[in-house]
Amino acid sequence: MFPLAIVLVSLTLSLLIQPWPRPALAAATIVTIDDEYGDSLTGALPVYEGAWKFGPDCSDCLLQPSPADAYRSGWHDTTTSTQYAQQTVTLTFNGTAISVYCIVPNYSASANTFVNISFSLDGNPATTYDSNSTDTVPAFRYNVTVYSVAGLASGEHTLVMAPLQDPSSSVVLFDWAEYT
Repeated sequence: MFPLAIVLVSLTLSLLIQPWPRPALAAATIVTIDDEYGDSLTGALPVYEGAWKFGPDCSDCLLQPSPADAYRSGWHDTTTSTQYAQQTVTLTFNGTAISVYCIVPNYSASANTFVNISFSLDGNPATTYDSNSTDTVPAFRYNVTVYSVAGLASGEHTLVMAPLQDPSSSVVLFDWAEYT
């Protein structure tokens, strides 16, 4: 019986010194939203309103970034104009953070390169991004973070971005977004 008592004491001690199970922390899942192919998790596509063109197929667009440098080889292009209704792109996502990336042109004498974008998150004015570069080289800056917010309540959110015509027409080359 003596060996049985040692086994029981050893088993009891081993259970006492074992760390208690701890809940595992879930790693945040990063999901992308491509301008053309949409949400990599849900398949939801960006909703474009107004005069947007798929950049690589736009033969009359004055700005021609390299498809090889764009995320998934494409972008959507628009320029504000008083003759068109407001252009917007709406992204719907379920998460706690989002970042939006655009291709931002540097100065060109042959095309409008002023970038002025407004962002509205869940119907509330959020912020603006603008760039009026006088640099000419490189012609384009890729993967520029034009909007980023974290710490949102977990759940579905709607982000609307629109080029502003203030003080002059504005160009937007929307490339992609990511959210967690």
